Amino acid sequence: MTDAGGSERQHPFLRLLHLFWAVPLAAVLSLGLLFIAGIEECGISGCGGGGFGVAIGGRASFPLFTWAIGVVWFLFLAFAPWLRSWWLRCGIALAVGLALGAFFTTAITSQAAG
Repeated sequence: MTDAGGSERQHPFLRLLHLFWAVPLAAVLSLGLLFIAGIEECGISGCGGGGFGVAIGGRASFPLFTWAIGVVWFLFLAFAPWLRSWWLRCGIALAVGLALGAFFTTAITSQAAG
């Protein structure tokens, strides 16, 4: 059975199943960006210094990687059809993307400072 737009109606729970592929894929892609951001901010030895001391160098570019995590999450949550309303889906995706970008930027910065 199709509605006026020609698409099949789905049970709301079936739409949520799209999150089972979107969330893990976004998480896996985010891990790579998080690893690169940590290397950029703290160096290969970590923010504590390890055996080589703290590398201070790429501080200007690490926020690009942490905010890219937010962009990845926005894209996956906005384009996976887990909610019927496009505007609601984009609004939630924007909120999640901004929150994750701000969280990882703050977390890495505070770890490097302290």
